[in-house]
Amino acid sequence: MFEQFSRLVEKWIQKQGFGPQIAALTPKPRPPRLTDQFLWRAFLPEALPEAGRACLCLPQNPLGPWQTELEQLNEFTTQPQIKALISKSPLGFLEPEDQELLQIRLLRFQERINQWHRGDYHRQIAEDPFDTLFGLYQDLRLDEPWAAARFLSRIGYGFPHSQGAYRAFRRFDGTESESYQGWFDKLTDQASLEEAYQLDRRWDLIFGPLAPLSLPSVCMDSPLCPSCFLQSGCRFFKERYLTDTRLALENRLRLGQGAEIDARELVLYLAQERWHNGVIQNRWIQGFATGRLEALPILEKIGPQEEEFILFARALEEAGFRIANMEREKPGQVITNSQGIFEHYRFRLGREKQESFHILILDNKYQQIGLKMISMGLLDQTLVHPREVFAPAIQLRAAAIILIHNHPSGDVQPSHQDLAITDRLSKAGQLIGIAVLDHVILSEERYFSFVDENLLPG
Repeated sequence: MFEQFSRLVEKWIQKQGFGPQIAALTPKPRPPRLTDQFLWRAFLPEALPEAGRACLCLPQNPLGPWQTELEQLNEFTTQPQIKALISKSPLGFLEPEDQELLQIRLLRFQERINQWHRGDYHRQIAEDPFDTLFGLYQDLRLDEPWAAARFLSRIGYGFPHSQGAYRAFRRFDGTESESYQGWFDKLTDQASLEEAYQLDRRWDLIFGPLAPLSLPSVCMDSPLCPSCFLQSGCRFFKERYLTDTRLALENRLRLGQGAEIDARELVLYLAQERWHNGVIQNRWIQGFATGRLEALPILEKIGPQEEEFILFARALEEAGFRIANMEREKPGQVITNSQGIFEHYRFRLGREKQESFHILILDNKYQQIGLKMISMGLLDQTLVHPREVFAPAIQLRAAAIILIHNHPSGDVQPSHQDLAITDRLSKAGQLIGIAVLDHVILSEERYFSFVDENLLPG
């Protein structure tokens, strides 16, 4: 499999004409640099805990003076001295356990500096490169063998360390193990360490996280399998992309084909572990697919598993309704009839479980300025007073308003109270000079218009 992988990668490089670019960008072998200064600067990115590595990426490295102090340590340095050095450095923000681990790493590294100068490690690498690397990883308490490989490569001992290239090969081959030794063995099986390093660096330009902008990055955390040149022999593509429904759905979304996804599949994808194939869930999802959502049950009457899905479904409904109304409720939309009012506000107001009274404020072209809630609860003439109704309309220099309120029961026929309030507000509007154009009572499924029924005083 490795030979096939290598052949496909190299064939693609040549076909795309990337050969000269990759050849120019691939690092050339160089002799090891074993001065104290260079050793410390190569080791520090691997010694620092993850939270501290960000300091090395800042434009003005705040660790510069501290690095200089590290380079001046000698073989008689003690752990308390290292601890004091860390505490007065910009790394004082690290958690205590991270500081303790950093102390151990720095002290152990300092104790081994002379072994580098004497050539001990040089001889060990020549005799058994992998054992030497693994020994360093363990002795220096590094996070992983990959860290030791990166350090050794920085000082001139080229060790393969492209985790991106190895990830691509593992997907291609179907290998589960992420161990460094697996990649090292593959590359050095029929090549010298130097040749393996060169190939690793070459492929990192394609598969690595920092691949040059002139080259396409493939096989990343979210693989774009349909456009990948490796798919003809890739086990990941055959076993996961083509058979895994979830991955296939995600790739359809990546390719802009979301409109073709079945509504049920889309909800199941979003619900994930909340889906238990229950009766309530199936009833709701059927309504979602047909565009007629069934009322969700009261939470107190269902179990914890169903409750988790019901909360998710309610949030999904709310997000959907808000997106659907986003365009309709933009200021400047022209209102022309009661049907338009119903379509605009049926989901926003018709689904509410409590009666509420609103005014839709319009300018002289009957364009929306905004919707203002006047009261919540059973309508009462003391609550829906002309003063409260027309105050926001006057403030916004409205030319007209439309009265809107909901009937949670679903029966949109006006009550005697509704008729009386409409009559009072309409007459008040005539006196003020702000016309009441209509009063629309609505539920989620139907509406009643005073204008359509010739009930608006005029």
